[in-house]
Amino acid sequence: GGGVFGGGEEKMFSPPAAPAEQPPPAAPLTLLFLAASPGDTDPLRLDEEARAVDAAIRQAPFRDRFDLRSHWAVRVDDLQELLLRYRPAIVHFSGHGSSAGAIMLTDAQRGYAPVAAPALAALFGALQADVRLVVLNACYSAQQAAAIAEHVDCVVGMPDAMTDGAARRFAAAFYRALAYGQRVAAAFELGLAELALQGEPESHRPQLYGKADPALVRFVAAPDC
Repeated sequence: GGGVFGGGEEKMFSPPAAPAEQPPPAAPLTLLFLAASPGDTDPLRLDEEARAVDAAIRQAPFRDRFDLRSHWAVRVDDLQELLLRYRPAIVHFSGHGSSAGAIMLTDAQRGYAPVAAPALAALFGALQADVRLVVLNACYSAQQAAAIAEHVDCVVGMPDAMTDGAARRFAAAFYRALAYGQRVAAAFELGLAELALQGEPESHRPQLYGKADPALVRFVAAPDC
């Protein structure tokens, strides 16, 4: 039993080879969207920006590789806890910045609480093992971006004032490109191109900083890339 006989010679069947074990899918990258529009500042349509970012990612082939998490009316006390809880690869801040180079978060009375560049840079320095990209989609945030770039691969900041619409259009184009597998440098250029197509002035266009070459930083790629 168990063999096939023919021509006086016994031939044994080998059991079928077990299928190759497939590696488990990579865990999604967390994109943490932090928003703050304190009550004593000009109101911003931050919900529209979050919606635009989500819609842009959902259109892309690597949409399942991004896990977008949003938090609103973010306070200074929230920052460390949110960053530790989610361990995001990408942090996006949407809100106000001051001409003095501070990011405006919310205080307990829903007023504004400025956060200076050295403090925010120190926070990201402590968490640089997780965070690879920071986007400060706020007016006058270039000073903050340059400070954070001492610790993080790529950082986007705004050198001047920026309209709600410009911030939204840049963010949507930028994250769409990342979710299509583009490198950070190419995604940034596509964000700038979108602003140019919409007739935004040069002063409303963001700047890219970082300790890594953005032409080499990519978050998702096809398996054969």
